[in-house]
Amino acid sequence: MVMVEADGNYIQPVAVDDLDIYSGESYSVLIHTDQDPSKNYWISVSQIFLQQNPGPHGLPKPPTTYNRRIILLNTQNTINGFTKWAINNISLTLPPTPYLGAIKHRLSNAFDQKSPPENFPNDYDVMKPPTNTNSTYGNGVYMLELRTTVDVILQNANALATGVSEIHPWHLHGHDFWVLGYGEGKFRKKDLLGLWRIILGFGHFTATLSLICIWEWEWSLLKVFIWSKMYQTMLLLVA
Repeated sequence: MVMVEADGNYIQPVAVDDLDIYSGESYSVLIHTDQDPSKNYWISVSQIFLQQNPGPHGLPKPPTTYNRRIILLNTQNTINGFTKWAINNISLTLPPTPYLGAIKHRLSNAFDQKSPPENFPNDYDVMKPPTNTNSTYGNGVYMLELRTTVDVILQNANALATGVSEIHPWHLHGHDFWVLGYGEGKFRKKDLLGLWRIILGFGHFTATLSLICIWEWEWSLLKVFIWSKMYQTMLLLVA
């Protein structure tokens, strides 16, 4: 098969016999049905579990400070009568041009250049349905500076129905990141005390650990170091 696209961008075609796909990634391949037409064409898929080797000095320790902190509130809302999921009250609409291609070619009109909100109101009660269910569409991204440390707090909340909260998986494309802690209810600054014990260390290309789940009415704190221009953009992708 010939691989022709990766994460929404055309690539130089390359012939491969097999393909490893990690969490959240997408690829397009071409196959030629030029063999015996009386036989079926089979696609075989298997799951690979990798165990990270921490090396002789253990896992790398996270920075003790941060340059930027982004708190993402995950809620269920309504837009024009339809139920939508939103982050900080914005629900994603994908732009016609893939993000990575638009950023690489500096297409300033391909998506909203205004950064989405980096926090939510302090008086928001994550244990109850939203008092205002209305949300808006958007497709902006968070632009992160090279060689900076970013704290990302993922906050789960009550859905539209009383007493209902759902589990949500999250992933970051290709980033090294640490999970410093998690807890129940609403994240508070005092929750940071005592969190400088690494609960999990996540490594680049660690397929089985590149995905985390935020449980009902819970939060998790991630720390990300932006070490490469390839990963200088953090996309907000929530439908």
